[in-house]
Amino acid sequence: MPLCAFLAVASWRSLPREQPLPEERRFDIVGAALLLATIAPLLYALNAAPDDGWGDPGVIVCLITFAAALASLLAWESRIAFPLLELGLFRERNFSLAVAGGFLAAGAFVGLFYLLPFYLQYVRGLKPYQVGLCMVIPSIAMVVSGPLGGRLSDRRGSRRLCIGGMLLTAITFVMLTLVTHTDSLAFAVAHLLLLGTAMGFYETPNDRVILSSVPKSKVGMASGLQKTLSNAGKAVGIVVFTMALQWVVIPLAEQEGLSLEQVEARPDIPVEGFQAAFYYGMVICLIALVLALLYREADGHRSGSG
Repeated sequence: MPLCAFLAVASWRSLPREQPLPEERRFDIVGAALLLATIAPLLYALNAAPDDGWGDPGVIVCLITFAAALASLLAWESRIAFPLLELGLFRERNFSLAVAGGFLAAGAFVGLFYLLPFYLQYVRGLKPYQVGLCMVIPSIAMVVSGPLGGRLSDRRGSRRLCIGGMLLTAITFVMLTLVTHTDSLAFAVAHLLLLGTAMGFYETPNDRVILSSVPKSKVGMASGLQKTLSNAGKAVGIVVFTMALQWVVIPLAEQEGLSLEQVEARPDIPVEGFQAAFYYGMVICLIALVLALLYREADGHRSGSG
């Protein structure tokens, strides 16, 4: 609460009281409903499929609903005057690539953060308060590397920072695929520090790529679209990482004749599931890296001068 109060006061004092609006806009209620109808059944299908199977009628209905809602959303947003998602922004190459990369990065980062507490507690045997302290490490690293990445992108351009940050993130995931239940705690802490640093150097310059690729009058729309897809990526990332873990752990437990409660006493079984989830994260980061390689640097930074 004290932090929220501080931020509220700081925002009140620092943000401009009046901002000119270039045009009167109306909220796209239909678009918002279609967006919800698109994301919700997809997440349910991804979450239910590992237990019920992809041929389950409920999963199939959700996937069909997702496809129909997505088609309806795209058709609706392309023809109204004030869309919730301004699809015309995707005609700009850097915007499309950076938004897609941000979607993937958010999924990998949050998916990993969702699973790591379980790895640290049930595989490494840490106490809850120790897990909490460990999870603060990447946040602190991002607080340092994020602003630094922003300053460097202003001076040197964003493309190389995005490439370097995502390459370092992918390397971290490669290292995580090799974890075992006997690794030292320092090894896990090093991964967390490296991951937070890498994501800080990627996220801030990538945001700059997105916002600098659209006209100033569209910056608010671009930012809203970016955050919407980033949040969707986070939700999908949690589901995908959890699904990867379940696909490995449940069959191994069945082979050993163990219940999921008994698996907690066998850290060698869940660690294979975590390795599989980290492998998915590595693949996601490699795709995001390819997208970053396709960015076009702004004219003022192509020569590498600030």
